[in-house]
Amino acid sequence: MKKQTIILLGGSNSVKQNGLQKGIKDAVDSLNANSAGGGAFLEFYNLALGATTSIQNLYELKRERNREILKNAALIITESNINDGELEEDTAFRFAPTEIVYRNINWLYQELYALNKKIVSIILPYSNGRYKVIDNIHRKLCSQYGFNCIDMQEYYEKHNLMEFANRTECGVHPLERIMYDLGRNIINTLEMFKSHKKGIKKDNPTFKILGFKDLELDGEELEINHLNNSMYDETTCKLTNQVKLKIPNAFKGYIPIAMHTWNNDGQNIKPEGLEAMINYSSLLLKNKTTTLSKESNFLNVVAELNYSNAFVIDENTFIAYNKDNNAEHKEYYVIARSWRRDSIKADHCDFIAIFLAKDHKSFYAEVDFEAFSNAKIPILYDFSALIPPVESYKAVIDEYCAIVDPMKFHHYNAQLNQAQQYINAMQEQLTTAYAQIQEYQNLLKSLGVNAQSQNLRLFR
Repeated sequence: MKKQTIILLGGSNSVKQNGLQKGIKDAVDSLNANSAGGGAFLEFYNLALGATTSIQNLYELKRERNREILKNAALIITESNINDGELEEDTAFRFAPTEIVYRNINWLYQELYALNKKIVSIILPYSNGRYKVIDNIHRKLCSQYGFNCIDMQEYYEKHNLMEFANRTECGVHPLERIMYDLGRNIINTLEMFKSHKKGIKKDNPTFKILGFKDLELDGEELEINHLNNSMYDETTCKLTNQVKLKIPNAFKGYIPIAMHTWNNDGQNIKPEGLEAMINYSSLLLKNKTTTLSKESNFLNVVAELNYSNAFVIDENTFIAYNKDNNAEHKEYYVIARSWRRDSIKADHCDFIAIFLAKDHKSFYAEVDFEAFSNAKIPILYDFSALIPPVESYKAVIDEYCAIVDPMKFHHYNAQLNQAQQYINAMQEQLTTAYAQIQEYQNLLKSLGVNAQSQNLRLFR
């Protein structure tokens, strides 16, 4: 039986437990059950990671441990436009130059093209930041390479669904049921997807991932930790004031484009929610002429280095824990919230790998992003028909809420009235009790009795 893989690349929308990944998995399981005894057997691999951009998708394509499953891929599904847009926002603590975001998406699409597999790109609905520029980059590249595209953004705008999209989680995550149904539809239409265009020249840089074992230790013996959960399995090394790692001279001329960290502190910091974000660390890159730092949180993170074109690895380049928070080029990370007053800086950084590129000048030139404003997906590659009927879902939800919300209001109002009646009754009892105490005190006075001398404790 021939084994083929279905691979999912993306951010938190691809990680949500009951959303896209579950729809894909359930449909894969169903296909395998129906083809038992013959035909292709499908295996599903989810390589997505929350709060990461297209650079993490690219990173997973270049990891040695993923080579075999990529080789056997029947379909690769990718989504990153929301996180690309989130990190591209021009605010005090979320800044990635548009040209760098464009560069990274280009690199991803070209590496996907080089795999010679069927590709599906999902453009998720979003309305914050400069999302239009990011979405148009994805549309332009889908058209350029001939990738199948599911444009949920266009669908939501066409059907006036953006208000509906923004009702939950600031519009970042479509409802899980919608994404679940989309995942099932993608797998059930597997044979319909088109192969990409032919004959496009590849001019991407040479990429290299260096884990801590590929680097030269300078300092005390490394502390190694193995971290895993239901989705991820990584090995980290702990960088402290006493430890730094030298990048070998063989990689002179490369630039660092991303770092992979997974900070941990035993059981003291919960690896989820705000606590994992306000606890942060900082990684430092230092060569003979400059320094570059990037902050990270206590989650599994692959974060791009936005000033990487200003930092070239030389014969004296080190990776270290950024003890003093100083660097010529200092980068924040959107969910490592070091700017908060209650933030806590760790005394170490748990490092996994550094992602490098050589001959990196491709896509650095200034780009006319306005020229992308009319980017459209060719009909041949437009699979937006697989999007579930969200407008019908909305109509059902709105009708349900119109019926149930007044009932809930009536129920809660009745509970409130009952509570108010109880409070009123208690106030009446207190008033009566106070009047009785006053009457008793007056009686004592009339009898010439000093309440305090009798050690009577009467409280108002």
